[in-house]
Amino acid sequence: MPNHVTNILRVSGDPEKVRAMFEDIRDDKIGLGSIDFNKVIPMPAHIFRGNLGMAEREKYGKDNWYDWSISNWGTKWNSYGYDGAYTPQYPQPSWAECDASLWLDSLKTILAQIKDKGNITAEDIGTIAFACIDASIVPVDENCNPIDNCIIWMDSRTGEQADRLSRKISESDALAISGSPITPFQDVTKIMWIKENKPEVYKKARYFCEATSFFVGYLTGTPINGYCGASYTQIYDIRTKTWSEAIFQAAELDMDKMFEVKSGYEIAGTVRPKRAAELGLSVHTKVVVGDSDHQVAMLGSGMSQPGQVMDISGTSTSISTYITKPVYDSVGTMLTHISADGKYWTLENASLITGGNLRWYKDTIARCDYSEMDRAAISIAPGSDGLLFLPFLQGQITPAANSNARGVFFGLTMNHNIPHMTHAVYEANVFTIRDCIEVINTSVDRPDVIIGTGGGTRSELCNQMKADCLGIPFQVMESENATGIGAGMIAGTAAGLFSTPEDAIERYVKKGRLYEPNPAKKAAYDEAYAAYLKCQEICQSLF
Repeated sequence: MPNHVTNILRVSGDPEKVRAMFEDIRDDKIGLGSIDFNKVIPMPAHIFRGNLGMAEREKYGKDNWYDWSISNWGTKWNSYGYDGAYTPQYPQPSWAECDASLWLDSLKTILAQIKDKGNITAEDIGTIAFACIDASIVPVDENCNPIDNCIIWMDSRTGEQADRLSRKISESDALAISGSPITPFQDVTKIMWIKENKPEVYKKARYFCEATSFFVGYLTGTPINGYCGASYTQIYDIRTKTWSEAIFQAAELDMDKMFEVKSGYEIAGTVRPKRAAELGLSVHTKVVVGDSDHQVAMLGSGMSQPGQVMDISGTSTSISTYITKPVYDSVGTMLTHISADGKYWTLENASLITGGNLRWYKDTIARCDYSEMDRAAISIAPGSDGLLFLPFLQGQITPAANSNARGVFFGLTMNHNIPHMTHAVYEANVFTIRDCIEVINTSVDRPDVIIGTGGGTRSELCNQMKADCLGIPFQVMESENATGIGAGMIAGTAAGLFSTPEDAIERYVKKGRLYEPNPAKKAAYDEAYAAYLKCQEICQSLF
């Protein structure tokens, strides 16, 4: 019997009843979403709980913790640990949701850990800033309590709504207003879907928040988001920095249900007394507006001006660069947004899920940890001996948006094994990043170096594959958490600790390893990438 196993329990039903159940059985040391078996079936007081040897077995018989646990819990240990607050739920194909109430529970836990490890009190936390996922919508009530799950960025259920919206407003108008083509991934179509399929949620919702504005609203009472997050809604006019009446009318939505929009560096307010008591903060703690995670990561990775390109690799991968004037991509793969401070425009391109593909593959096929996957794949040559993987488990954004696209292994033979499949998945993720770079290069100069950050940079193999495939040096930062560093820098700048963001970069951002491309592998990667493009092109009609 293994000592440690991972099990994930998903419960569907009335959200309030499900939450109440998990409140009753939670492990108080971990938080909502965890399970304490002792709260489900309590261990009686007479059960022996000490070290168990022959003498104890003779004395207590089966009235010992081991035998009792096996008989009643089906496991010899209680449960421990939990990361479900960060794991999306996939109720149906193409759907992806998160329970925002679990985010709040995690926030409470993190704040307690910060105070404990830093040996500080709530009064010592002067300023707090959030940097959260974008293109993700949280419906909340008048007190900014979540009333339904957050439909997150990788959700592509809204193809019907996107098609209908594109018939009411032209692609050129949508691009000019929002900087984005009409796709199933922006907030506008998600809100349309809620209105049509969950009318009771739409009616009850006081606000539809981006994740950052949800946290700001929950703490201060007023949901406010930075410019970039607002840009991701596709109902924000990036030219005038106001909500777009034209798109609201076309989508048949209510403008008064949206959050406020300000510079990500502004102070949104202070923490409300009720939230201060709940989360362990002070009513004097200032809350900064903040912005989207990748936008803040640009700052945290040392980007401060046009000409630099960032790859932030997590569950998805975003390729971003600052530009001095908007670029409108009618093909539908590049997004033009406003930077957190409103100083620049940002040109962004994304691979819908990269780390998400790896986690799925790890959990369902490889069944080992990431380091073992790296060791298995490192011996495989570029091209994976003819094996291709299309990484579209939640749909496709680049090089063309298709919410119906699906994942594919192509070219499997009896000669292939798990290392080949692992390498093919890594390679596919690198190819989607090459898609993004190729598209961005049509509008801006080819970068001399790509700045890499995020959890994906933990893999030295993947970092080197990016450099080799792209033919561009890949600069990893010393810390993978550029988003967290950037949020701290925004909070510090807002509080007056730094005179400018550039001052914060100079003091806190440090580079890590530079991965130089291996020219000997470039031709093989070019050939494999061409096969990948051909495969996905042929598969489009099957999706």
